[in-house]
Amino acid sequence: MQGTDLVTKTQSVLKPTLELTVAAVLWGFGFVANVWCLAALSPSAIVFYRFTISGLLGLALFPILKIKKSEMKAEFRISIFAGVALGLCLFLQTWGLQYTTATNSGFITTLYVVIVPFVAWGVMKESLRWLHWLCVALALIGTLLVVQLESIDLNKGDALTFVCAFVASVQIVYISKVSDRSKSPFIFNTFQSLWAGLPYAIALTRSGEFMHWNLWRLDQKGWIGFLSLTFCSTSLAFYLQIRAQKHLSSSHASLLYLMESPFSYLFAYFLLSERMAGIQMFGAFLILGSCVVATRAEVKNRELKL
Repeated sequence: MQGTDLVTKTQSVLKPTLELTVAAVLWGFGFVANVWCLAALSPSAIVFYRFTISGLLGLALFPILKIKKSEMKAEFRISIFAGVALGLCLFLQTWGLQYTTATNSGFITTLYVVIVPFVAWGVMKESLRWLHWLCVALALIGTLLVVQLESIDLNKGDALTFVCAFVASVQIVYISKVSDRSKSPFIFNTFQSLWAGLPYAIALTRSGEFMHWNLWRLDQKGWIGFLSLTFCSTSLAFYLQIRAQKHLSSSHASLLYLMESPFSYLFAYFLLSERMAGIQMFGAFLILGSCVVATRAEVKNRELKL
């Protein structure tokens, strides 16, 4: 019986880890997708469209799935803060991509791994083992090597992405805090998407902004990027995030999110011809290594508690 419980506990960690890995791949491609969309659309238009369409699609499925009003009411309330924070995070990231590379944006964004443990400790009183802090340190060193901080000219795009990283950490911790209250990740993500996109409809009233909201200005790559952002990075990836964080701590989840940055570079390498030096590649290896060690440590820790 104990052996069966051990396997079950281990699988309870590995399954959400796999789900977050899939989400990281989708988010990694999202940096390239955003670059393609920015050739025709403004940052506010991209955020509005991707989240609003995703949210409306979810709402359209409610009657088919026979979702009760009581379920919708509960998820609606707890999704407000998550949605607003998510929309702000992605707006800052997309805005920053107008001034920096997809590679830099991908790795600077993941600096939230340093912020999340402090937010989680302050809000949720999560305890952290020394091995986790070691993984955080290695991940930070890896990120600094990738962006070559000693020689980087911190431009507007990099600064906006740093702020994005802080907002992302708050959203991650909040998801962990309310995950037990959420009974349906699908309903939660539907309302979260609507709250994320709604504030950016205001940009439609701005003079000179409307031309940058015309979807028909997108070329073939732009449409591929737009559809990927809407249905893969938003509808699917954030659904997987909510599901996975029901079983993982926010600090552990934030380390897994770090895989988003190496994936963003791989896509940028092949699709945008961006390149990294050897020292930057070593930094990417440190980030991935810290994710693997943290995951194995989490599994081992749960095994010892049995």
